[in-house]
Amino acid sequence: MALFFVMLVCPSFSFENVLVNKYWVHQKYNETNQSYCYRTDTKFRDVSCYLFLPDGNAKIRQNVSWCGTMAPDAKMEFETVEGKWSLTQDSILVIEHIQFGVNDTLRLKIIELTANQLIVKYAY
Repeated sequence: MALFFVMLVCPSFSFENVLVNKYWVHQKYNETNQSYCYRTDTKFRDVSCYLFLPDGNAKIRQNVSWCGTMAPDAKMEFETVEGKWSLTQDSILVIEHIQFGVNDTLRLKIIELTANQLIVKYAY
């Protein structure tokens, strides 16, 4: 009986349950370990963002400016595109979408995931 109660109160953790239906907005880049930190928000902002939907579709907010190191007074431009996402057994987040007119596949290793924070590193 106690085991049944624990299973009801503490359902098993699932990356998918934590990732989906949230706007993940880029907060910072850590140069030391080359990781990217995302936090949840209520909508897309003018930075790199992801929205992972339960059916494997995604919406990606991405920079469409050709240079991320433009003059200080230049404003970066962003667009929202549709794509697909999946999660591998070894915690690699695979995101497929169009960027600069070509198919792009990102492979991001999940380093940390909480209800409000996602930390990833590129997985080459």
